[in-house]
Amino acid sequence: MTEPLIVRRFDTSIEPDREAGETEMVVCAVAEDGRPVALLLDDNARAKLAGLIGASGPGLDERALRLADHILNTGGVWTTGKAHQWVAASIVPKPPIHFTRHSLQALAVHGYLTECRDPGRVYYTPNYAEDGGR
Repeated sequence: MTEPLIVRRFDTSIEPDREAGETEMVVCAVAEDGRPVALLLDDNARAKLAGLIGASGPGLDERALRLADHILNTGGVWTTGKAHQWVAASIVPKPPIHFTRHSLQALAVHGYLTECRDPGRVYYTPNYAEDGGR
């Protein structure tokens, strides 16, 4: 039986370039024995991992909840670019755009937003309860 490859150090992640047809996030890590490791996560694997991390995981902090509150109160269709315009104008210090992207993904996993996909486009809509509450 082969020993599992143990990874304890995460270096970086690379978002897929959806306009170029990429669908997998690349997570770059280093194994305990020093070998480089690339973990490829498609959208389903990313959603599953985000669900396992839970509400205490990255992306669902006070700033993300402020974004959720704004989107739920405003309604409409929200792309990363549109959401980041609001974030950049409303949150000090201004977070980078990847914060906004990850926050939208986390808010969808936690039920605040609904993620919608068209070819080459991802956007989010508010996820209201049937009685109009949140």
